[in-house]
Amino acid sequence: AIDSASFLLSYVLYTQKQTPQITEIKPFTLKKFLSLDPATIRNLEIFESYYTKDKSFTLFGVLNKCRTAMGKRFLRKILLQPLKSKKEIEKRLQAVDFFTKKQNLLEKVREILYKIYDLEKTTSKICSNLHQPQDFINLKISLKQAFEIKELLKETKDSLLQNLISKIDENLKNLQVKIERTLVDNPQEAGEGNLIKKGVSQRLDELKELTLNTKGWLLKFEKKEKEKTKIPTLKVGYNKVFGYYIEITKPYVKQVPKEYIRKQTLVNSERYITLELKEMEEKILSAEEEILKEEKKILDELKEEVIKQRKKLQNLSNSLAFLDVLTNFSFLALQNNYTKPEFTNKKKIEIKNGRHPVVEKTVGPENFVKNDTFLDKNNQQILIITGPNMAGKSVYIRQVALISLLAHIGCFVPAEKAILPILDKIAVRSGAGDIIAQGLSTFMVEMVETAAILNSITDNSLVVLDEIGRGTSTYDGISIAWAVAEYLAKTKGKKAFSLFATHYHELQSLEEQNKNIKNFHMHVKNIDGKLIFTYKLQKGASSHSFGIHVAKLSGLPEEVIKRANEILEILEGKTKNVGPRKIVLTQQSLFSNLMKAEDHPAIKKLKELDLDKITPIQALNELYKLKEML
Repeated sequence: AIDSASFLLSYVLYTQKQTPQITEIKPFTLKKFLSLDPATIRNLEIFESYYTKDKSFTLFGVLNKCRTAMGKRFLRKILLQPLKSKKEIEKRLQAVDFFTKKQNLLEKVREILYKIYDLEKTTSKICSNLHQPQDFINLKISLKQAFEIKELLKETKDSLLQNLISKIDENLKNLQVKIERTLVDNPQEAGEGNLIKKGVSQRLDELKELTLNTKGWLLKFEKKEKEKTKIPTLKVGYNKVFGYYIEITKPYVKQVPKEYIRKQTLVNSERYITLELKEMEEKILSAEEEILKEEKKILDELKEEVIKQRKKLQNLSNSLAFLDVLTNFSFLALQNNYTKPEFTNKKKIEIKNGRHPVVEKTVGPENFVKNDTFLDKNNQQILIITGPNMAGKSVYIRQVALISLLAHIGCFVPAEKAILPILDKIAVRSGAGDIIAQGLSTFMVEMVETAAILNSITDNSLVVLDEIGRGTSTYDGISIAWAVAEYLAKTKGKKAFSLFATHYHELQSLEEQNKNIKNFHMHVKNIDGKLIFTYKLQKGASSHSFGIHVAKLSGLPEEVIKRANEILEILEGKTKNVGPRKIVLTQQSLFSNLMKAEDHPAIKKLKELDLDKITPIQALNELYKLKEML
């Protein structure tokens, strides 16, 4: 680690050509944080919408009401690094709770935070010599606001808040005062030569007085030359290329005295210089050059003072970022009716009236249907969740993951009550998409992500699986989904809390063989062939997926819907009459042919099977082989 850090520092020093703005190197370990793999971050749409790439309707988009740039960066950081320490999480929750109970104080702190500039960036710019004079003013304003916050919070007994305001070092007040006494308030308007206040430098004040006097001399000189030459349009001017000059319009050129020396010819005028004006020019320019040098010297002294206080400024920036996020969480809790989660040592997840934080914002709190969740390692470790498309399965299982994530970063959660264990990983597999550039098909991507989950989870993980096995044939898909569910239920060290959304109703029979697996479904009312989604999770199995109903809602042509219903009835064995069109092989004809062919190899194989000695998954595999034989 030391060798690696040495090479890295050398590289930064070589490329930046100056001392890097790095004040310390700390070891970083993933053991401190709950694990989120890239697929989970994508599937939960934490920073980016999966399909639209819109950042508004994401978890970060909903949570980000921070008042400072530092706070926004810190929020992004902690979303990627949820804590695993119950003690540290509860410190954050207590601080958030403190502000929810003191709303007036919360408003004042957030109002002050809004006036603070990006301290981290400003400090870095000054120390890297990439600053403008305005950066010092921004630093001064930010320090002043920081001390106002410290004054507001000085009586708090909250341990985390006490620690944060302790980083607002009193020694930084000297830096604030020095900037205040040195620089004018609006350096951008003042311009070079007028940045430093009077009284800071005697030499600078003398030089400025000299330039003022010389400018007065120039006015007198212009008046004197007008009277002497009788040229009313004569004027004394200056530009950076030619310096000071006397400008006379073309009609009066014949009246120019002999001692005038031509300097420049323009379309409508001529410009001249005299020995007297030349001498004064040298005095003025020399004074102005000295003024700029003196100003730079004073600004460099300020810069060195900032560099000396760099570590304290970085600590201050980090503390203000943390405070911004905590007050942001309090604001969200009050605005969105979030509640303080509880952490337990028991192996259970209990959520009362949970909501999806992003979907709730999209449809409106009054329209979002809340749902309860109960997972228990002893009796209800895995939920097999069935029901139609569009019934809310995906929203429900992801909201459990998001509530768990929010709790682990120290944020209040969208639920009436949430009791959670400390998790070590949240893993979410959802959606369908290929990675063509890497030669991965849709199903291969699905399997790669599922494999990554199964290989990395522990008993303390939360697994969310949405439609495992849908990218291949029905039998293959059911087999894989069944095996995955059994693996989660039976494998030592892999018994994670699991939410398993599926359209494979065959998986519902797992409940009969595993006490830790329970069937739930998203309730739907079917009134005269019209589906009414209630979006409520109910205990028990679902008998239909209503896929054709959903296809109709999508706008498929009526002829396609009608024919799909006909085929569905045939496959379900409800009718034999299909009109002029025929299905080559129905389930009924399959079994009738099977019964007549006593000498068929499939019959012999079927008779040899001992149903008392094979597992359900083996039975499915044998059934698949029988069909192949037929």
